[in-house]
Amino acid sequence: MDIKIFVSHRIDLAANCPPDPVFVPVRSGAVFDRNPLTDLQGDDTGDNISEKNPSYCELTLQYWAWKNCQADYYGLCHYRRFLSFSEKTYRTDFYGNVLAGAIDDEAIRDYGLCKEQIEKRIEGYDIVTCKPVNVGAFPERYSSIRDHYAKAPLLYEKDVDRLMEAIEACYPDYLETAKEYFAGKQGYFCQLFVMKRELFFSYCEWLFTILKALEPNLDMTYYSRQSLRTPGHLAERLFGIFLAYQRKRNPNLKVQELQTMLFRNPERLQTVLPAAFPGKETIPVVLAANNSFAPVCAVAIRSVLDHADPEKYYDIVVLHSDIDRENQRWIQSMRKDLPQVSIRFLNTAFIVGKYKLRAQEHISVETYYRFLIPEILPDYDKVLYLDSDLICRRDVAELYETDLGDCWIGAVPDPDMQGQITLHEDACKYVKENLKMPNPYRYFQAGVLLLNTRAMLAAHTVDEWLTFASSGYYRYGDQDILNRYCYEHDYTMDMRWNLLIDCDRIRVPVLVEASPDAIRRSYHEARKNPWIVHYAGYRKPWNDPDCDLSPYFWEVAKETPFYEKLLATMCGAVGSSLGQTTGRKKRFVQFLKRHCPKFLYPLARKIRWAYRPGAGKFGRLLPKGTRRRENMKKFLCRITGKPYIEPDYEAEGITPKYKKKKKQKS
Repeated sequence: MDIKIFVSHRIDLAANCPPDPVFVPVRSGAVFDRNPLTDLQGDDTGDNISEKNPSYCELTLQYWAWKNCQADYYGLCHYRRFLSFSEKTYRTDFYGNVLAGAIDDEAIRDYGLCKEQIEKRIEGYDIVTCKPVNVGAFPERYSSIRDHYAKAPLLYEKDVDRLMEAIEACYPDYLETAKEYFAGKQGYFCQLFVMKRELFFSYCEWLFTILKALEPNLDMTYYSRQSLRTPGHLAERLFGIFLAYQRKRNPNLKVQELQTMLFRNPERLQTVLPAAFPGKETIPVVLAANNSFAPVCAVAIRSVLDHADPEKYYDIVVLHSDIDRENQRWIQSMRKDLPQVSIRFLNTAFIVGKYKLRAQEHISVETYYRFLIPEILPDYDKVLYLDSDLICRRDVAELYETDLGDCWIGAVPDPDMQGQITLHEDACKYVKENLKMPNPYRYFQAGVLLLNTRAMLAAHTVDEWLTFASSGYYRYGDQDILNRYCYEHDYTMDMRWNLLIDCDRIRVPVLVEASPDAIRRSYHEARKNPWIVHYAGYRKPWNDPDCDLSPYFWEVAKETPFYEKLLATMCGAVGSSLGQTTGRKKRFVQFLKRHCPKFLYPLARKIRWAYRPGAGKFGRLLPKGTRRRENMKKFLCRITGKPYIEPDYEAEGITPKYKKKKKQKS
């Protein structure tokens, strides 16, 4: 069975494709490609209409396959949308998509993206396509396919009338079916199908004849870039009309409907970075951030560059989930006059996508990316990791030169946690029992780490580290995990390399003072001349002008391209989410889509809250110390299966309002 499924690829994006020869990746609109080095087949050879790609989209590939390729079955899909040929049925979003991460070996196996499984699923069928979706069930509640098109951004309902005229002129027997299709709610979208040769040729002849008649009647003179794709959008509806007509004309037509896959990370991404300066003694520095945190990350990088030794080489790598190209370009511009510095970005979201990593209050998911460092940078035996919310006031090369010996990790003791251990029995019990640390006063702070990557990888694989992170409950996320599994394998560094600020004016007078005297003295000595100032906690200089030691931050921020944006954020001109737990709203909406009944979703999606008082419009809905806050946390813990842990508000100087005093019996 000769099957060819043509995969439409963009000319400006290198995407992965299932390696099975049944999938044929082709660049759509290749006539516009200015990259002479690519070896990927284009749609601009032989009989083609590649120049129509701005308006025809992937149809230029379909035309090219029709005119230039031979097969028993012809298929069409996109670089990020595929049919699932699996026997299993997966949960979908509101638009009928099965959401997946990257196109990797696991996805290929789970969704049957190989010839053996594809042959098994299409054998005996004339056409295999996606399951229809009901536009009336969308959150927007469209009344019909026509209403769905009319309300689409930058598309115009009048073009549907022009399409109906073209159908009537070319194939009048299809007109009644077209009217019924546009009046209905069941639609086939995205041009996903596998057809027998005869049916595919019949469909192409029908489709391109109608589009040829339609084009002269479409006045797209002042259309935007999105609106110019009108022929491609209308062709999606034409596929549904063609299928409906064929079913009516031929009751014996065998149609198989499969689920639609949407890969969120289809890009061909690197999983390993070679050394930036091969053969040179280099200081590798790794940070982690997302797009919202990019301006803050830029300040941290700027502080590293300000104290860099011109005689040494620095390889700075930012692990991220969604930092856009513009922000990457602005950050990289800071090394303009520093040839001995490299700044690179690596999207690692697709690597950790299969793990259930948990964001907590001001701690984002990106903090777990540090577990990937040993595999991402295999050319280095030792790597320096820095949180993005800190300022370096000394050359980090001095820290990097620390001899770790056989230790896995170098870190600074955490005076905050050690004060909690002294003051609160619950904290001490948690460290001893949950983190398996016989001596809880060995607990360290993980914002600045010198990693012995060879030793860490020998102890546990990256998969094991991430499995630790996704199983069980940890109050302080990855920091607790490192303390648990690196116990007695850590090297104690000078407190000046990771000085915690006095968050909420409670950390120093309460917690630091309660910590062991040696730690207390080290903290106060380091505070006189800190080498790295770490703004750990939910109060940050870019959100709070009274934040402790904020002058250090603003002194460096002035030198970055994001200075004005950071100032505007602090003043409230831009939303106050910068640097906080980013993606909270997105994760909440995903939670609602998964657990909330469909008829309640339009109302529920408007609800937002933040645990931190004052964050956003509904920021004070769940302030600390209230019963409704704890009830909501219990509710979420019950749903997710996580244990509920009573908060220790006394350490923060908050008197809970929901704890009533017991009445004394008379």
